[in-house]
Amino acid sequence: MSKKERIVDLVLTKLAVGYRNPAYVGTKLFPVVKVDKEGVKIPKFGKDAFRIYKTLRAAGGSTNLYRLDGVTTQDVVLQEHDFGVPIDYRDKKESLFNEERRAVFVGGKAIDNELEMTIANIAQNTSNYSASHKKALSNTTCWDQSAGHPVADIVAAMSKIRQDVGVEPNLMLVGAKAWDILKEHSEILAKIKHTQNAVATEELVASIFGLKEVVVGKAIYDDNGTMKDVWSDNVILAYVPSETESYDEPAAGYTLQMEGFRYVDKYDAEGGKIEIVRTTDMFEVAQTGQDAMYLISNIEK
Repeated sequence: MSKKERIVDLVLTKLAVGYRNPAYVGTKLFPVVKVDKEGVKIPKFGKDAFRIYKTLRAAGGSTNLYRLDGVTTQDVVLQEHDFGVPIDYRDKKESLFNEERRAVFVGGKAIDNELEMTIANIAQNTSNYSASHKKALSNTTCWDQSAGHPVADIVAAMSKIRQDVGVEPNLMLVGAKAWDILKEHSEILAKIKHTQNAVATEELVASIFGLKEVVVGKAIYDDNGTMKDVWSDNVILAYVPSETESYDEPAAGYTLQMEGFRYVDKYDAEGGKIEIVRTTDMFEVAQTGQDAMYLISNIEK
């Protein structure tokens, strides 16, 4: 194999595509849809896009006519992300592990962490919410304080989304620290004390609020030697389509990924004595339905 030759490894690519660390939950909030161009124009959904309309027509009756809001679009340019791992032929020969597989896992984790942080930065940025779709707790209202009321806060957030866009939120994303507080809160435990489970699991909390799913963001990153949470002590309620293959369906947001990505290729360096195993992806994240989200922040005092 020449120095300039790049070979896509189908086996390693399949491994890279199939691997997913459960700590990463961002694409639960902003699901992945495939696109075929690096630059795409996608809709920003107004309130009418989510609402349920009356469609029943009696015999001889008039057609139900609704004038939809004008379509507002946003330009999204996908960005390439890659991570290469050099493997010396001597290490590959002597190692007790499959060095190529290790390189794929490390590369995939690095790119996944970048994607998770991209989604988290958008979803936790208070400027991405209207004034009525965010609540910052403080002092006695924090959930780790005696006067904190998570049930009322969550119900109010859900009600606001339903009121504004006409659909119930179906997903709650909770930061790890916020989850530690929520699952032990007396209001939550009081609601599950009559069930066979004594522990507040994600599934039980979802059932309490009538949500399809509760996910906990547990990913961490290295900030100059200090490990920090990607997801802060926040709770995010959102409406997310159950199944979608297109960004045309109303949603809180999407992760746009180039068709054919992610993939792994290999190429030689240093005269063939070092092999580079490289994982490449191309994606961008976009918030598309601002009013389909609600942010509760500063859970912990």
